[in-house]
Amino acid sequence: DSMLAKLIVHGENRTAAIRKLRNALAATQILGLQTNLAFLGQLVATPAFAAADFHTRWIETQLEVDSETLLGPPLSTLQSHELALIATLADWAQREQSRQTWTGLPSGWRNSPGAHQYKGIQVGGQSLTVTYRARPELLFDMQVEDTRYQVRLLAAETQVLSLEIDGLRRHYSLAQAEAGLWIHHPALGCQWIGYAPRFPAAEGDQSHAGYSATMPGKILRVLVEVGQSVLAGQALMVLESMKMESTLCAACAGVVQQVWVSAGERVEAGTDLLLIDPIDPKVPDGQG
Repeated sequence: DSMLAKLIVHGENRTAAIRKLRNALAATQILGLQTNLAFLGQLVATPAFAAADFHTRWIETQLEVDSETLLGPPLSTLQSHELALIATLADWAQREQSRQTWTGLPSGWRNSPGAHQYKGIQVGGQSLTVTYRARPELLFDMQVEDTRYQVRLLAAETQVLSLEIDGLRRHYSLAQAEAGLWIHHPALGCQWIGYAPRFPAAEGDQSHAGYSATMPGKILRVLVEVGQSVLAGQALMVLESMKMESTLCAACAGVVQQVWVSAGERVEAGTDLLLIDPIDPKVPDGQG
């Protein structure tokens, strides 16, 4: 929004100015909320923008703009893995620095040399499991799903994390939150990484389907109420984020057990929205 912030560059010609603009957009750090930086980066990279061949309705008529293009292109597998490694070691470093007992042992120490630690990560709309083991000199044997990495923790501060991943050194800017963290790197942009709950739900709660906000936003409409039966795919509520509306739909048929938010309420990423008790399709009506 140009009423909030403007980025102005200049160069000896349009090509030089656009090159500076793309670099400046990639280096801009705004952590803690979703922005349209990725979309702006894609926009200034188009041939029409480079040739100044556009008009006031150019975005509306020539570009396909939706919530995905506003937030940037989908992450590659390598990028998703890199973000999972970042989040895991940022969390490890934070726990390590906050410990006041047994400080002579590394965080997560096990008396069995082969024992590993696990971390559930939510990034780019997918859930990943990171397996890792700390070795001397801040070296970590890590695995994301089926891919192995050797990572060295070079530096960890409140807002900065430096890693060497398979020999490649990178420095990341961080903003920690309770449910995860925001990170920035010119090659990755600004990304939100969520932490999966450390302890799984109790056995008796595994039949319930909970829904939470995937990003900060505002509740526009709540379309169901407690006790209401819903079908798979039925709209549950409408949310707004980045000035784009999205509809939360039921993943399965069931009965609404809890609704924790109301229309007009602002929510952060990870906020619990509602709870549905799924209907077991294997149990005939009247026997469940």
